[in-house]
Amino acid sequence: MGKRILIVDDDASLANVLSLAFRKNGYEPFVAVDGHAALRSAYQNHPDVVIMDVMLPQMDGWEACRRLKTVTDVPVLMVNCRTEEADVLKSFRAGADDYMRKPFSLGEMNARVQALLRRSDMARREPRSTVLRIRDLVLDVAAHRLTQGDRAVDLTPTEFRLLCYMMQNAGRVLPHDELLAHVWGPEYRGEKSYLMYYVRFLRKKLRDDTSDPRYIITIRGRGYRFVSDLGAAQAARQVASAGRAAP
Repeated sequence: MGKRILIVDDDASLANVLSLAFRKNGYEPFVAVDGHAALRSAYQNHPDVVIMDVMLPQMDGWEACRRLKTVTDVPVLMVNCRTEEADVLKSFRAGADDYMRKPFSLGEMNARVQALLRRSDMARREPRSTVLRIRDLVLDVAAHRLTQGDRAVDLTPTEFRLLCYMMQNAGRVLPHDELLAHVWGPEYRGEKSYLMYYVRFLRKKLRDDTSDPRYIITIRGRGYRFVSDLGAAQAARQVASAGRAAP
């Protein structure tokens, strides 16, 4: 069998449809009906991807995702019938790597799972000896660790990939679609909301004041720039301010 997929949903009919579709595509699916069963199955079966419904009995998907992410970096695709932005943000804060709204097509679900698997495989193949240093930030790729001065900063896998790419390309304007394609995959071009959420998360963890940023500068209508020194940050802020003030 191929990659293992854990489907967590108390809707037996939907879980069965997904299980059959994934098996037909060469995956090995497992099904859990609640959060506790999901954690047990993840421990026993070591899935390569988890598809987690939010509305679960006993333990909701957010809590199950949080607990799962404390012991493994397995990609989690959260699904939910609700469309409020607060629910999307809550899923990402819980550690989810992607988010889909119900109802969805099997084609889109398969594409999202393939993208998650591809990112996971790429992360394992990337050189592991790199240490990136910019001012007081030290990003250790091998240890998956970020320190800011003498402070350890905890990052989710997606936050880590985004910051790593920004630091690798410090000083250059990074267009929205370039960041989305590199961090999430080419299927995510145009999903600017994903990028906005995670830039917001990074800024909060880096204690980067949006009114006076030291690291991540928004280039209006284009993308973001990660600046390597305080002088460059000040200059970039001035350029951005001039752009906002222009008629």
